[in-house]
Amino acid sequence: MATHNKKTRNAGASSGSLEHEVLPHQVQDLLLAPLRFWAVGAIFELGIFSALRSGPLSRAAVAEHCHCSGEHLEHLLNVGVHLNLLEKNGTIFGLSPQGRASFGLKEEISAGHLFRHFALYFEPLWRYLPDALRTSFPQWQREFPVPPVGNAEHSESSLEMYQLAFHCLALAEGATLADAFDWSQFGTVLDVGGGTGALCLALLHRYPLIEAVCIDTPPVCRLGERLLSREACSGRLRFMGGDMFSLQLPRADAVILSFVCTASEKTSDLLGKCCRSLPRGGWLVVADKIDGGEPGDLFALIKLNALLWEDGGIDVGSAEFAEQLSARGMRRERVVQTRGFRDYVLFVRE
Repeated sequence: MATHNKKTRNAGASSGSLEHEVLPHQVQDLLLAPLRFWAVGAIFELGIFSALRSGPLSRAAVAEHCHCSGEHLEHLLNVGVHLNLLEKNGTIFGLSPQGRASFGLKEEISAGHLFRHFALYFEPLWRYLPDALRTSFPQWQREFPVPPVGNAEHSESSLEMYQLAFHCLALAEGATLADAFDWSQFGTVLDVGGGTGALCLALLHRYPLIEAVCIDTPPVCRLGERLLSREACSGRLRFMGGDMFSLQLPRADAVILSFVCTASEKTSDLLGKCCRSLPRGGWLVVADKIDGGEPGDLFALIKLNALLWEDGGIDVGSAEFAEQLSARGMRRERVVQTRGFRDYVLFVRE
């Protein structure tokens, strides 16, 4: 009996020990996540992904390419291997399938631009999150003299960096959008605030009879035209440079509106213009992250980031937003949630 009690006590102690060992690993992963982020950014900035695009190289060849110490560089390369972005065979390094898909196809659609953008603009502001929550007020003024994104005072090179960052992301999300709905019934799609036209490109690749118009500021449209010149479907996408809030929108069978649903009178007027540009049966697809009660923290993180940058916005998945569009003759037809930064809410003109 005594032996049985001893085993029971030991089993309980062992169970308790295992239970408490889970938390330190979680904390360690949280602490190391920013370091891994910076390591991947360094692999991109040093040109290692570009160097490996044409095939595997020795550690010495990679070191020579990026003018780094080979011994220290190997530590960085090993982080890339651990993250399944690189492959290693002895002292030979190459791109993994995941690394090639994300960083190794073409320079202008490399995910590295996202890492650069996050490092320069997102990371500095998140240290002020407690103050943003206490005051319910944006914090960008504490790091930047003007809003770093979407401001006329910003240089075209900075704007290009931002747009390249999200061009590759939007191409992937555009493929999801092309799958989410059957666009074959339409001839013309209008993307309002469509950046470099990546969503349109994805639709045009999937649906060869569609033509598209992408509206954004003139500098963004110039970059979009430059990227478009390399695409086989370039003749079916036209850019329209100007202020989307003041431009007269052309007629279209379907309209896409992304990330512009802030709580403002300008946004309300823009929604009205989008609805009026559609025929009966036309689509308005609002692309933004919505709170659907799904597991995961992406919606929460996006909203916290928005708090740091702006005064707030409308939840495009809410009944209130649907009512605003219903008053303009639009019926909410379908909601498609994704694992990406955009969900899609489809409204149909009645």
